[in-house]
Amino acid sequence: MHLTQAHFLSVAALLGLFAGSSQGLGINCRGSGMCPTGDHLVAENLRNSINGAPDDKTFKKGDHIACDPSAGGTAPWIPGLPRLGGEICAFVQSVDSMTGKQVKALAQRIVDHGCKVCGSAPLDKEKNDVKYGQLTFNYVTKPKCKEGLC
Repeated sequence: MHLTQAHFLSVAALLGLFAGSSQGLGINCRGSGMCPTGDHLVAENLRNSINGAPDDKTFKKGDHIACDPSAGGTAPWIPGLPRLGGEICAFVQSVDSMTGKQVKALAQRIVDHGCKVCGSAPLDKEKNDVKYGQLTFNYVTKPKCKEGLC
């Protein structure tokens, strides 16, 4: 084997390692550090509120779809800190818009995945990558509504 062949094989092997790790973040229960402060029914409450939306309603990127006030708790790392006033809200990310029908299906997937407070579900179930559009349940400091469907 010549040196150039060995060099080519080494580069190909390295590219193969990185190709395997390039898959994006799929459905998950990640979110802000404030997510653990919510009660464990938050994701279900958001899903239930979202189920009241019309299937043909359009939700634009960043619109708060539904919010739950039970998650405005305290910072988990500072005992005794007063409520901070934010809430866990559902909103669309990484895509211009989604229909109510799409949002309902993704909200159910977040709950079915076992998320209790925060989480995200990708719009494209086959690619399972949130960069192609996602519904997210996460902490927001200035919710557009106080409770239920916005």
